[in-house]
Amino acid sequence: MPSSKCNHVLWQAHLVSQWCDSLSSLSVREKPVTDYFYRPTCGEGHENRPTKSGVPLSKVTLLQLLSLEDSQVASLIIDKLEALGFDQQGTPENLIFGCTSNDGEFHPLMTLDEAGACIVLLPKDSELLGGNEIHNLRFSANIFAPFFKKEQMTRPESPGYTGQYCWLKREPVQFAEYIDEYRIKLMKKLEHRE
Repeated sequence: MPSSKCNHVLWQAHLVSQWCDSLSSLSVREKPVTDYFYRPTCGEGHENRPTKSGVPLSKVTLLQLLSLEDSQVASLIIDKLEALGFDQQGTPENLIFGCTSNDGEFHPLMTLDEAGACIVLLPKDSELLGGNEIHNLRFSANIFAPFFKKEQMTRPESPGYTGQYCWLKREPVQFAEYIDEYRIKLMKKLEHRE
């Protein structure tokens, strides 16, 4: 049976043991879990499996997940966004960049993950910017990567696609500067709203 360094949970005749030590050799986003069980026909058994953790991505953890070429592109984008003053938040799957309004609400503009970048806006932020600005944002973003299809240009509710790092490697710093133009526009609209 497992040592005392584990958290034990009994669930439908399975003893789930989540090892809390020796995590350093694993991916930042995985934790080892061992299921211990008893089968009347076979006796005791166990099964090891990785599980995703709830640890939010950071610049360091995202770059560790990427290939060398993709991490160089992502690093240039992140460094420029940080220099421009973007606020950041992380989820287990995404590193999110945006701005925080005076009321403390975070307003995302783009995300980075293992696949590339996505341009994202809250529906109320799309409405605040207006249809023409959203069309211009989407149209011009396609200069850097194929984020939006033609029919998505005027539909702010349409989420778009991930701009892969292989597309963004041509002008990663310019892409970050382009996203900053919309951060500035959104911040001005948010200030006037309050």
